[in-house]
Amino acid sequence: MDKQKVSIEVKTHLEENGIEIKEYTEVSIDVALLATNELGFVSTTKNVNGKHQTGEESSNLIWANLASCCYDLYSKLNPDTVLLQQSPLALPKALKVEAQGRWCWN
Repeated sequence: MDKQKVSIEVKTHLEENGIEIKEYTEVSIDVALLATNELGFVSTTKNVNGKHQTGEESSNLIWANLASCCYDLYSKLNPDTVLLQQSPLALPKALKVEAQGRWCWN
């Protein structure tokens, strides 16, 4: 993502929620490191105060949906660690967006 296209308000909101904006080339490098287990997984969870905490996690599988993942990134992954399925979060997210759209037009 082009960091210059993101407003300060959006950038601040994303950072407060544990989301880091990266350039496309940085993501490509991270994917290559991820494929060789040189890049750790970082998860964020909200604590009781509503603040996000980051923590290291380990996992053996990487979710990859070929319908939305570009070949350049996919080709860097180890095929033995790739789970070729849509993320289980995709359907609930799509239903939420559809429900919000219906509410907006009613």
